[in-house]
Amino acid sequence: VIHDKVVYLPKNLLKATPEERLKQAFDLHEHWYGTQLQFIINEVLPHNTKSSAYLLKYARAVTIRNPYTGFDELMYIRKFNL
Repeated sequence: VIHDKVVYLPKNLLKATPEERLKQAFDLHEHWYGTQLQFIINEVLPHNTKSSAYLLKYARAVTIRNPYTGFDELMYIRKFNL
């Protein structure tokens, strides 16, 4: 759930590399919570690669106001090279 929307990525349709998976996610929705993106990429990351470090390479952390709660939330958006 991203704010008021349910965004579903079927596991069997996800690509083989973490970069391709992030691209798929950002093609569906422009903002994601870090935990959601980590769940999508964790199983295909190279051994000993931390998902948080990988996200910083391919996504940008931003603060976005949740229109329903009024609170600011840390989310990720696509970087220009993805």
